[in-house]
Order: sequence, then C-alpha cells, then structure tokens
Amino acid sequence: MLKNMYNPCGNKNFIYLHPGFPPNEIRIGDFGWIVLAEQSASTGFVWTLIPDNSDAYKIVVNFNLHSSTMPGAPGKDFWIIEPIKKGLEVVILEYKRPWSQEVSKTKNYYLNICP
Repeated sequence: MLKNMYNPCGNKNFIYLHPGFPPNEIRIGDFGWIVLAEQSASTGFVWTLIPDNSDAYKIVVNFNLHSSTMPGAPGKDFWIIEPIKKGLEVVILEYKRPWSQEVSKTKNYYLNICP
C-alpha cells in the first residue's frame, strides 16, 4: 500500500488519503493519493468522481493498474489530487456502471486543506 512519502525533486509531499473520518490533513502544494482496489473491467463497474463546484482541489491524474494482462482482470484505480484552496472539502467517488444511475458503492474522502 502507498504510504506518505517525500518527493525530493519537487519538494512536495504525497499523502495517502483514507476514506471517512477523521478528515485527511493536506497542505496546499502537496498531492493526495486515493487508491481503490475494487475495480473489475469484466463487470462494467468503474469508479466515477462526483464533481463539485468548490474549486478547492483538482484531479491531477486518474489511472488504473490491472493485476494481470488477462482481459477483464481486476485492478486498482488511482486518483491523484492537488489541493488549491484552504477549507474543509469532500471528494466523492461512486462505483457504478457508466450507463446506469444505480450506485453500488460510495466512498467519501474528507479533506482539511491547510495553507
């Protein structure tokens, strides 16, 4: 599992974010990692970010790593966020099929963004 680490090249911290409470403490200029292990392409379910209008953070990148080269193999979904504005915020991710409104799971990542 990813842990908090320091990046000597960019002088930024990479913070592993946990779902739920207490809120994750993160500073403006650092990066937050969200790792979701349940994604399986064979079922059609994917993690989807529910956008907000706070402009308190931005998604730097989202990618998936599969556990095998076999088609439909399960994988881990990675989201890297960058906090931009001080405050208490929430990142909401839903696990659902893109063509359906039915949500299988929801994960909330609470952020206490500090200057």
